[in-house]
Amino acid sequence: MTDISKYKNVSLSKDTYVKAEALSNQLIAVKISKSQVITLGVNLLDYLVRNNLIGQQPHQVSFQKLKQIEDRK
Repeated sequence: MTDISKYKNVSLSKDTYVKAEALSNQLIAVKISKSQVITLGVNLLDYLVRNNLIGQQPHQVSFQKLKQIEDRK
């Protein structure tokens, strides 16, 4: 049984569900769950926002800032 103190449900559009299903097979060498796909996406967006790589308009990603972060590695 799911521990309701740790998890919440979300509803997805059918289109998003299909995309999550496709990504679950493509992201890494093994299939991951749709829940893990969503977690990866949210974590990626969180990282981009916290590092000021995207702002009010999510489509305005600063590729220069992404390059600077990559160059620091």
